[in-house]
Amino acid sequence: EPPPLSFKSHLLNLCQDEFEDEHYAGLREHLRAQAPDADDDELDEAELKYRARKLGNMKFMGELFKIGMLRAKIVHRYIIMPLVVDATNARGDVAPERREVCVEKFGKLITTIGRALERTPRAAPLVEQYFATATALSADKSLPSRHRFLLLDLIDLRRGGWKARRKSEAPQRIDQLHSDAAAGSDGQYDADLPSTFA
Repeated sequence: EPPPLSFKSHLLNLCQDEFEDEHYAGLREHLRAQAPDADDDELDEAELKYRARKLGNMKFMGELFKIGMLRAKIVHRYIIMPLVVDATNARGDVAPERREVCVEKFGKLITTIGRALERTPRAAPLVEQYFATATALSADKSLPSRHRFLLLDLIDLRRGGWKARRKSEAPQRIDQLHSDAAAGSDGQYDADLPSTFA
């Protein structure tokens, strides 16, 4: 009888399953098979959720790398390189939808781990390769402009020392919201409300 999986092994297996479960080219058909009665709006929403889940998985795997649960070698060989191969369409057989999603996933992952990866001595040369790829893809007119600008933002992020140009909107704790509201409003919003709400 095999030994039970550790939490780390189970978590990494789940990430791998999520990463390998891809339906890019036939995503709409796959979603329609899952929900045959869905109309186009529901399918659009399901497609957005599917893509958001995949991007979230990339960010999560990046965070696992940052805390040391994934090694740079594993991230490079099994996550980044397959994304780069499909994003650049190196084999010439990648569907446009898959290529676009791979560019998004590549951008999300490198945004998450780029600074940490660049500080890893053995991985620093790989980062140069990743950004050479990002630069080439950002000039590729066959990609939608949204994806090209995503890559340009990634390049700018690195040039700026991995400091975002604009603050990302992240969830805040309730005490942070209250302190921000107290510091920022100075009662001005209360004065604008009708007396029934004040």
